[in-house]
Amino acid sequence: MDLPPGTTTPLRQGTRLVAKTDFRFGTGKGRAVMVRTGQKFWVTNSQVDQAAQKLVLIDRAGKGSISNGYAFSPAMVDAYFHVEAR
Repeated sequence: MDLPPGTTTPLRQGTRLVAKTDFRFGTGKGRAVMVRTGQKFWVTNSQVDQAAQKLVLIDRAGKGSISNGYAFSPAMVDAYFHVEAR
């Protein structure tokens, strides 16, 4: 259930995401974060915040809290994750 490429529709807070591929990214603090194919994440910020900030905050499923997490652009979310069917 992928979003069409280039879509910037905000994702609902709590939406579950699954990594499409292995990748790593830096947070600016210490070691890079490693993500493996199939790992589950969730959206931690609201649609209103996403529209205002132009960022989607995500964190590993079962971790994190509301409005905290790793900042991704909507395009990066489209490229690296797919929305898990409910």
